[in-house]
Amino acid sequence: LFERAEPTTISRFSTERRSLRERSSSDVTFDLPQQKALNLEIVLAKLRPLTVMDLISRLESSNNESISIDLLSSLVKYFPTDEEVLLYKNASRDQVKRSCDILCWEAARRPALKIRAELAIAKEQILSDQKNASNLRLVDLMAQYVEFDTIALENVLAALHSARSITLNDVEAALKELNASVTRLKEQLTSRAAGETSLLEEYEPFLESAKTKGSNLLGEVQALRAVETSLQMFLCANTMKLEEIISVTADGLSMLSSSIKDRAAIKLRSLSIGSTPRQTAGRERFALHRRSLQPSRPSVETMRQMFLEAANQ
Repeated sequence: LFERAEPTTISRFSTERRSLRERSSSDVTFDLPQQKALNLEIVLAKLRPLTVMDLISRLESSNNESISIDLLSSLVKYFPTDEEVLLYKNASRDQVKRSCDILCWEAARRPALKIRAELAIAKEQILSDQKNASNLRLVDLMAQYVEFDTIALENVLAALHSARSITLNDVEAALKELNASVTRLKEQLTSRAAGETSLLEEYEPFLESAKTKGSNLLGEVQALRAVETSLQMFLCANTMKLEEIISVTADGLSMLSSSIKDRAAIKLRSLSIGSTPRQTAGRERFALHRRSLQPSRPSVETMRQMFLEAANQ
């Protein structure tokens, strides 16, 4: 006699729309557009257990860490306009019942409420962008877009690593002490073995040669001092010692070398997946053409002058 009624699925959105339609005109003296009211109610419902007043309190105290940026973005998206807020300007607090109406009523009395939410969103986005940018290294960009002679790079790295343990001050002090010892020995040999012709013939040439070599080595140390001064000027680091410059340079080039190797491995994997011989040859021709178009590298002195000119502008 009675047909079984098919169950119907009524979404939460349909229920809220129907509840809004069923509100009598006597209950509503001011109202948002129906769709905006519904959207705001949905956004504010996601705040639970926080209330609208909790949200406002956290925005005004900049203590909104527990509120997601997506939720704040949705709130700003559906935030009432100035004209809509104006409807609540003269309403009493006991007239507003729904969460969306409470938000509008408070917004009518807190003009900076929306901008606070926008600033909270901007702050998180800026912090996120800065964090992402800090993870992007210059060496990775160089490895991707600049062609390097990897063999020459490895040779430079080997030389720098072997020089890292050398301190120029220690070398200079040791050479000066050695030269002083050679000079003392030569003076003693001349004064105390004046009559010993065979002894003079045996050791005097050796001491003279040692003195000459020691002087030459000191000259090379002075040349290294000039290089140190030039690098200090280039790097704008007047107190940085040569060994510190070598260490920093070695670390930077090591990072670059590792990045180049990682990039090469990625390219190799991508080429091994579905690349035809013709495609591979095309990539190689393009790489050769790109290298041929690259300008020649400026000298260290030219780069230093360019850097100083840019710093003085």
